[in-house]
Amino acid sequence: MNRKNSFLFVYLIMLPLLLSAVPRDTSACSCVWRGPFLSMAPLAEGIVQAKVLGYHGRERGIDLAMDVEVLEVLAGPYLPGPLRVWGDNGMLCRPQVSQFPPGSEWILAINGPGSKPAFGGHGIALSVCGTHWLEVRDGRVLGNIDDQRDMKAYRSVPLPEFRTRLTSALRPGPADPARRTERFAGEVAAGQSFTRAFGPGLRFSLEADPAGWTIRIGDAQGADDLSRLTPPFHFVPNPRIIEGWHFVDQRRLDERDLSSPGMLRKFIFSPAVGRSVDGPGARRKPTPGEIEEIGRWGRGEMRITEFRLENGDSIDKVRVARMRFEVELSWPAR
Repeated sequence: MNRKNSFLFVYLIMLPLLLSAVPRDTSACSCVWRGPFLSMAPLAEGIVQAKVLGYHGRERGIDLAMDVEVLEVLAGPYLPGPLRVWGDNGMLCRPQVSQFPPGSEWILAINGPGSKPAFGGHGIALSVCGTHWLEVRDGRVLGNIDDQRDMKAYRSVPLPEFRTRLTSALRPGPADPARRTERFAGEVAAGQSFTRAFGPGLRFSLEADPAGWTIRIGDAQGADDLSRLTPPFHFVPNPRIIEGWHFVDQRRLDERDLSSPGMLRKFIFSPAVGRSVDGPGARRKPTPGEIEEIGRWGRGEMRITEFRLENGDSIDKVRVARMRFEVELSWPAR
């Protein structure tokens, strides 16, 4: 048997063994951080204060679940007592349970977006697509409680104060009858634009360019961008501009003294832009009062929920190959 045939024989023998070693679950996590605990809590199935008792199950050297004692039910259908919470198996959008040591105490937001509840769609799990857990220590709650911009933000508040703030987050006030709100989701690939009509003859657009996208609000005439007076105007990236370098890791941004607008993009808009405010005959810049009035008329938020980068090794050439997002728009009812 020559060398080529010998290699082919060995390959055919080894192929079934190699295939059997491939994990069955290939749904690797691809989500992004969506916000702090108080933003994610209303999206979770339930919230409990619990103490970690130990771990359950093990696969490829990873503890798969943790058994906890529920000390208090803060929201949802659960009861005080033992509970099994599933974590990551190396392929899912969940934290590894080894980061919750036995004996430690936590506030857990269960089955939030991205948790992919365990095994056959059942079970209880935590998600990494946002902050879904906070540590409780010495009567204080620790972690990213409410910082929208910095995923690693760390605060410490007394447990009673946290309970009050959580109650407010879970029970928002009644909708303002004087305003209309519209929500939708979308997806774009590099070079593609996105447009969605809404409200009183307006449209939301993601306008593609070589670097990424620009958020625009237009009307039937389409001559002006009604969101172009969204601050800030200098020194840091405007939240309406979306470019690939915004999504590289914080260490690399720090090395270049760069600041990213993050995953949540807030903007303002009004039909007054380009007409009574900063119109063709304007001889001065808009005043702070005029900017504030625009923000009272129209408000928007776009949250980037998932993205994939290309040329990620170069901060100057990196771009977003694909992006998913959620949008909320608000304007006067009349």
